Amino acid sequence: MAFGTAISHGVWVGGGYQQDLLGGFSAGFQPSYFITRYDAALAAFGKTRRDDTVMLAFALLNRRFDYHGFTPRFSYVFTEQHSNIALYSFTRHQFQIGLTSLF
Repeated sequence: MAFGTAISHGVWVGGGYQQDLLGGFSAGFQPSYFITRYDAALAAFGKTRRDDTVMLAFALLNRRFDYHGFTPRFSYVFTEQHSNIALYSFTRHQFQIGLTSLF
């Protein structure tokens, strides 16, 4: 029996859309859906884990704000995971600030 080893397989489906807006703004939307299935039962729970995850990401930047070729990017990511083992189910809200550069 192996401990600390989880072997899984899954399927990911997603896409994205980005639109340049007035005033130098760009907005993007990326929905994703993940299906993850594990190959063996977890001893602590007596069942094989199955997860379904939905992720929605929204991003906004303004191309007019440029600092040495970089532009600030603001993002919001919503993630909701449903698992047949309640410990692995969650809802998460992430707010991110980063820099991006377009070539």
